[in-house]
Amino acid sequence: MKNKIKKLSGINGWLLIVLIDFILSAISGIVLLYLRIIGIIQGKAAWGVYISSLILLIYLAFIISSIFLITLKKKSAVKTAMITLIIGIVFAVWYYILGKLIITEQISINDFLLCLFNLVILVLMIFYFKKSKRVKNTLIRK
Repeated sequence: MKNKIKKLSGINGWLLIVLIDFILSAISGIVLLYLRIIGIIQGKAAWGVYISSLILLIYLAFIISSIFLITLKKKSAVKTAMITLIIGIVFAVWYYILGKLIITEQISINDFLLCLFNLVILVLMIFYFKKSKRVKNTLIRK
């Protein structure tokens, strides 16, 4: 039994995939935030861009803190990751649905499907953090 717990305690398997997803999300979020800030500086931004930038900034702060907490195997990583994923849901709905409705008063099927795909991934990650033995052994029971 003790050997089995040690075997499950590393950051690998699905937890590694979640960590890689967080890293890639942070990189793409930083690029997107940079583009938003350029638009704001040039004066080409509507009020929705300010809201989008604020949500994205908060989301990035939680993603980066989740990455560090997971890699350091801290107990608080689970709560931080859950908050990150919930903020991710808010951002996805804002970015793909509400932001498009404000600007163009319609959404394309492409935007709807991208939003749906993101929501499914985020919800699956929430369930993973709630139910996974690897998460419990790696981050909660040390």
